[in-house]
Amino acid sequence: MKIKCESQGEYPTFVSSRFTSPSDLHLSPEKISDIYGSICDLESAISVRTYDELVSTYKDHYLVLDSINTVATVSAPKQSNVVSVVSVDEVDSSINDAEVDAMLKDL
Repeated sequence: MKIKCESQGEYPTFVSSRFTSPSDLHLSPEKISDIYGSICDLESAISVRTYDELVSTYKDHYLVLDSINTVATVSAPKQSNVVSVVSVDEVDSSINDAEVDAMLKDL
């Protein structure tokens, strides 16, 4: 793979990166053996999480729930950058995607 980093405005972009045709690496059998011998066992390096741990991580990082079962919300930047905390029971889960898009279009 050829990775090409270019600037697009003030941000880097990798859209010009591409896969190349496979080619021979010209490695000796000893070098290939050394490479395979240095491979890390991922099962020993990464611990497998339980279902409950995954749910907890999902709630903490995706739903932004903390241990007291609240949701952190940030008010619109035009008003102020004040963070308020509301109970999960107060969050209206009946709002559909179109309504969310309409609320966020002016941000």
